[in-house]
Amino acid sequence: APGLHGNGLVAVALGGVALTPGASSTVQLNEDLAFDVQVANQGEHTETDVTVRVRVGEGDDAIPLEETLDTIAPGETKTVTLPLPEQPPTGQNVAIEVEVRPVAGEEKTDNNSQSYSAIFTR
Repeated sequence: APGLHGNGLVAVALGGVALTPGASSTVQLNEDLAFDVQVANQGEHTETDVTVRVRVGEGDDAIPLEETLDTIAPGETKTVTLPLPEQPPTGQNVAIEVEVRPVAGEEKTDNNSQSYSAIFTR
């Protein structure tokens, strides 16, 4: 449909700890640890099947996560929860990449992803 399409990454929390770009956050590991990713529809149309991806770590040891937001209305903000299925390394900075995949017709994508880091503790 004509008009503006697109979503933006608003905020990311892990286990209740807000993650900040460019700063390292300390996160205590537990068996129910999950990412809460806030996504905002910044376009003029309802978007469907919006994919949210999180990558914890780097290289072959990275933990990939993915969830799909069924629908989000214009101006609406929704939270997508992505459980962390395995424990990342502890006691060191671990890279975290979060991305809201572009939707059809989306032209502005510089607000769709962000890099974070966390130190996981037991």
